[in-house]
Amino acid sequence: MEFLLPNIPDDLVRDILSGLHVKSLLQFRCVSKRWRALIDDPKFNFSTQRRKVAVLQSSPIWLPVVHEKPFFLEYLSLQAIDDELNVDDLHPPRHWAHMPVYTRLLGSCNGLLLISHGCDIFLWNPSTRRFKKVLKHKDLGYDDEGGYDEKRDDPEYDVNAVAVLSGLCYNSLLDDYKVVIATDIESIYASPDSRPKVAGFSNCRREGWKQVRFPYNFRWLDDSCGAVVNGHLHWLLLPEDHPWLFTADGIRQVIVCFDQTSDKFEEIPLPSLGYEEHISGLVVMDGCLCLAIKEPHEGGDDGSFQRNLKVMAMKDYGAHNSWTPVFTLSTFRCGCLAYQPIICFTKDRNALMRNGERRIVAYNRKEDLQSDILIPAKPLRMKAAITYVESLNPPPNDAFVTMVGNIGQAVLPLRWGSYSISSSEDFPMNFLGNSGQFSK
Repeated sequence: MEFLLPNIPDDLVRDILSGLHVKSLLQFRCVSKRWRALIDDPKFNFSTQRRKVAVLQSSPIWLPVVHEKPFFLEYLSLQAIDDELNVDDLHPPRHWAHMPVYTRLLGSCNGLLLISHGCDIFLWNPSTRRFKKVLKHKDLGYDDEGGYDEKRDDPEYDVNAVAVLSGLCYNSLLDDYKVVIATDIESIYASPDSRPKVAGFSNCRREGWKQVRFPYNFRWLDDSCGAVVNGHLHWLLLPEDHPWLFTADGIRQVIVCFDQTSDKFEEIPLPSLGYEEHISGLVVMDGCLCLAIKEPHEGGDDGSFQRNLKVMAMKDYGAHNSWTPVFTLSTFRCGCLAYQPIICFTKDRNALMRNGERRIVAYNRKEDLQSDILIPAKPLRMKAAITYVESLNPPPNDAFVTMVGNIGQAVLPLRWGSYSISSSEDFPMNFLGNSGQFSK
């Protein structure tokens, strides 16, 4: 190919290739060394992003008691919904499919999904099917005196049960990813009222770790996965003291931001809300942080209750006076299976929302119509839905993860570290569909 097409400028080839999907790009990497170099260029990777929504569903299958303990397998189902509302199956690594553990989505950034699977945490690119383990469960545990807590080796201990909020972000100046995970470690052994009081974070390629005070107590999150805007992570929290108290400004809520440049938690100013208005979730649209705000009840023609769902965008990041109404979903119906917060907006700004644990619906705001997008054929429970973008980005070579927690008022430090690839068994780089495993 290089001999037949010697005079085509790289810029033209790059423009042609940038219009292709990742699946095609993986095939075109084999055309020539020149094309492979163009496709592997990090700048090219970011220019080919295609937004999708990863939907994780599962259904526990209970088996007879084994060795005096109940045992179950978990059927996992992963789907991707693109901007055209097409639904495709995602294929996780083979050994995730049927194991007596839980799987949970913790965050996404630049095409990489942060996933906990049982007692391990992975970075996974669903487009290239490359993944890497970045944390082992035994590295989570210290007791309140700083010694290793042996009960963290309990096979029933599960990262999914203790992760409270999480996120993955990217620092372009350092060309590095940062992982943040807050845990309620003692919740599976002690009172469920324990709350994390500190936060830990880690760069993926650099040694060392830091711990900072998490200055918020909270009982409820709209979604534990942080929304990435302006390179920073954001979560919607309710204060622990009187979390559902209505005030003159509505329900007391805060948006907490993890600034990945200063490694500090900060509060993002909210717009003024009316009485009984409250924020149902955070969502990203056109690179802006957006709020989905439920307005007071209105009676429907059929006697049903309805709410308007107002969407506001922060046009100037960090500026309180830049919150601007974008549009309103006028027939946001409420019922016993109320809609979850908006997952994302498609390229034509249709809203994708969860309806309970069984369905995902699309709301066409122009035509005021809603339609079912995803209804599982099997009785699966929808565990999470998170937006990611297609990319060719590989998981980092070395990764660090920090966890946080507390025992009463005592800070619970949690260990973490780097892991190097020692064998394909520990760190397989799978390209599913092939029978073998590929390791560095």
